Amino acid sequence: MAKPTPFDGNRKQTEQFLHKINLMILTRKYDLPDTFTKIAYVLSYMKGGSAEIWSRNFTKARNSNEDWELYTWKPTQDMILVHQKISMDFEEFNKTADARDKLARINQGTESFKAYVQLFEQIAKLAGVDLETKKMHFLRGLK
Repeated sequence: MAKPTPFDGNRKQTEQFLHKINLMILTRKYDLPDTFTKIAYVLSYMKGGSAEIWSRNFTKARNSNEDWELYTWKPTQDMILVHQKISMDFEEFNKTADARDKLARINQGTESFKAYVQLFEQIAKLAGVDLETKKMHFLRGLK
């Protein structure tokens, strides 16, 4: 299994980063047996940019009592809360607007019809447009 790409805080990569991290945690459940090691694993891939600063601040906040043993045996967050916090802090600003722009530019190109439909549906769902708008963009994007 490929390791996750280090995350630098690029908001367009947040979902992809969290997805890859979740896959690694699922496949390495024996290497990452408890919440603390899972959180440490996630933080280890937050390198560069605002993500590294976020990771450093998170670690400092959780370790402010300077008692490392207490910290390792009693983590103050669970993995779900950390995942939600990263997702919230690094979510895309204009996800819907970006999806609408993509919808206006999407075309089948060399993709199979099935691949085009799948990608189109994913983007259209994010764009939140009405059925008529979907039809217009779908037909325009066909070969």
